[in-house]
Amino acid sequence: MGLVVILLYDVRCALLCAFENISVALKKSETASEILKTIRLYADVIQVMEMLEDMLSLPLYFHGICCAIGLYRVGYAVAFLPQTKILFYVHCCTFLGVSLAMLVAVIMMASEITETFHTVRQFMISKQSDLEVEKKLSELRWRQQDINRKIHLSFWDTYVIDRSLVWKALKTLFEYGLLVGTLGRVSDKTV
Repeated sequence: MGLVVILLYDVRCALLCAFENISVALKKSETASEILKTIRLYADVIQVMEMLEDMLSLPLYFHGICCAIGLYRVGYAVAFLPQTKILFYVHCCTFLGVSLAMLVAVIMMASEITETFHTVRQFMISKQSDLEVEKKLSELRWRQQDINRKIHLSFWDTYVIDRSLVWKALKTLFEYGLLVGTLGRVSDKTV
């Protein structure tokens, strides 16, 4: 599980650096050719981001599922398997902490990449409208399709990763574990 987090951290650092360089280049560019050069660079970074989305979405999905199973198991164990030994609860809290840390790390890094991408995208679109469209209209038309694309890092193209996903996942999974544990306890007493 940790390798996915390390890989995503490396991707995050590289993409944030690329987006920062694009923002600086756009702020400094004054002529149409400089802006078009920056737009080409931005389109290349978008292609890299799409390839990374294709490569990372499935491992991130499985990573999220493993963390979710961990959260579910801890909620179930606390509710359904009451223990009197303190080591059991220390183990559960440690396992819960590791699962939460991994899940939150992935969600926060991916949401930061997505938010930075959208910020640079909006800046790019506003700067693109400043161009003299008559000069490079044909090149600008096909580049405009690339610039206006929206890319979201996601869990296997199912869930767009944003910061609100942290609270939804934690609440739902932990409550399901408690609910199933409580239902199991009630059904044992009624039989």
